[in-house]
Amino acid sequence: MKPHDDDVNRIATTVLSSRQSRRKLIQAGAVALAAAAIGGFDAIAAPLQPAETPAPDAWDSGACDDAAQHAAASGTPTVGADDFKRPTHILIPGIQVQAKIEVLEIVDGALQDPSNGNDVAWYKETSLPGAKGNAVLAGHLNWYGMPEAVFFAIDQL
Repeated sequence: MKPHDDDVNRIATTVLSSRQSRRKLIQAGAVALAAAAIGGFDAIAAPLQPAETPAPDAWDSGACDDAAQHAAASGTPTVGADDFKRPTHILIPGIQVQAKIEVLEIVDGALQDPSNGNDVAWYKETSLPGAKGNAVLAGHLNWYGMPEAVFFAIDQL
């Protein structure tokens, strides 16, 4: 080693001897690395491009509804919320559910329980199934002496 190299090493060792100096050096290196990774320092100060306007929500517009799509294609008027009747049965072929629906109420903010393990409850304070809004249906996973009630396999949907 040349004497000149020893002088450089000694100066570098003296400067980096304190823990705070090493921390600042590591932080500066991390900032430089991040700046290089995102395209240089001018990229940090560059203005953000405005986001594109999101497409309209298909659920809000009814575009996801098969009946609405069919009606739009055929020119027939769509079914309105007033045309829906109280639900009486529910079919979910994916988990072999075929059950009666009983109408229950929400009392003091609490959902009333379905009366047995085979039936499903619909709460009349919520929207009718198929109409705009949220319809709330409830059923048991198991019931007294019944290890598999109506919604036992709901997690498989």
